[in-house]
Amino acid sequence: MDSNVLLDIIGAHAAVAGMTLLTRNVARLQTSFPTVQLIAP
Repeated sequence: MDSNVLLDIIGAHAAVAGMTLLTRNVARLQTSFPTVQLIAP
């Protein structure tokens, strides 16, 4: 599975469930899922 597809699945799940994500790819997730709260190291 392509890593971008996996990131989309995880991001969509977090958006629907109202979860916070820990990520190093903040720019991509903020653009695709603006409602998801992100934690970046």
